Order: sequence, then C-alpha cells, then structure tokens
Amino acid sequence: LTESKGFVHDVVRRGKKGELALVEKTLQEMAEKSGSFEAVCSQDSRKDITAENLKSFDAVFFYTTGELPLSDTQKADLIGFVKNGGGFSGSHSATDTFYKWPEYGNLIGAYFDGHPWHKKVKVVVEDRSHPATKHLGESFEITDEIY
Repeated sequence: LTESKGFVHDVVRRGKKGELALVEKTLQEMAEKSGSFEAVCSQDSRKDITAENLKSFDAVFFYTTGELPLSDTQKADLIGFVKNGGGFSGSHSATDTFYKWPEYGNLIGAYFDGHPWHKKVKVVVEDRSHPATKHLGESFEITDEIY
C-alpha cells in the first residue's frame, strides 16, 4: 500500500498515465527476481484493507503517510489479519501514519519524530538463505535517512 494522506514522497507518486510509482516497481522487481512472492500494488486502503480481501494475501507492506481513510472495522480487520499470522511490514514513512490509532503504533513499533541527516551505512545481511534476502549478498551500503 503506497497511499499518502500526508506528505507525498516522490517514490510513491504514480506517473500521469497511471504507471506505477518507483517503490511499487521496485517491489515488483524484487518479487520477480526472488520468485518468492507476488507484489500487488495499491493506493486505495479504503477498497483493499478489508477482511475479505486480506484473505488473498500472506503479508501487507505499507509505504504510507497520514491518517488513511480506514473505518474502525477496517482497522480491526488489519489488526486481526496480523494477529492471525498475516505478515506486516512498513518502510520509511509508514512510521508517519496513523498517529491517532494506538494499535497501529504498537504494530509499526515507533512514530516519525523528525528528519535525521542522510548518512551512508553498511547493511549486514545476517540470513543469506532466507528468500527475502538471498539475493542481497553479504552486505551492501546505502545512503538514507537512518532512524
């Protein structure tokens, strides 16, 4: 889910002709390379975060901002999905989402509290046999906002 109801990061902005955003294309490329999952991209939480729809997925990934337009039922559906073994991951600005929903804060683990400076860091891949990381090598470097 790459929906923005706050700041819209360039990497989630879709093209004028409806082409996928950079982060969506990247997820699809990762899925294709690994062969371990399929990425279904959405920017419509109101339509896609429902108990019925979530039955079709093993995990949900958020690159989101702001107070998304989920009803209380949909919020319960998402939490129920995770409590019943569904995976959840959030990247970057997912911590800048749902400040008014304490259960989401517990789920994501922290909230955005200002920007740090960009810093070059070495990421060490501890489990190179896992399908999500086997293509990454022993380590790699990135320059990003490290929280």
